[in-house]
Amino acid sequence: MNYTKEIVDFNYSRNKLHLDIDLEARMFSEETNEFMTSLLEKDLVGMIDAYCDSVYVLSGSKFKILSRLFNDVHEMNAAYTYVRNATEMCHYMNSILVTDYNVKSGDLLVAFNYVVEANSHKEMEGTTGKIKKGSKWKDPKEKIAKLLMASSSK
Repeated sequence: MNYTKEIVDFNYSRNKLHLDIDLEARMFSEETNEFMTSLLEKDLVGMIDAYCDSVYVLSGSKFKILSRLFNDVHEMNAAYTYVRNATEMCHYMNSILVTDYNVKSGDLLVAFNYVVEANSHKEMEGTTGKIKKGSKWKDPKEKIAKLLMASSSK
């Protein structure tokens, strides 16, 4: 699967790669909160799902940032700060999953594929840019749980 194309296509169909750095930061923050909640609950599947969603959101943000020219230094600095902080958070999540929970990097890539596939079935709600889970959307957590079970039995 071409993750780059899938993520760009999703973001383009959603809002033509329009950059709203506050919205990007809120979406990333939501995924970070889901990761931390799952961490506190020792919910490994939830942690992996939130990590993959975080990488997905961050990737979309980067494409939006790269797709435009910055006319104002403040906007460029805000985008840079968001991407730097979000990237550091994704590295932190990855470190917890790989080091503390012994999740294989290859399994994270497979899980990311499940999240990308699920997100391709989300739909935009009206003109607000809000995304809802469409009728074809299936929660990737079941596939992630099966992946972890298969991986742990090896």
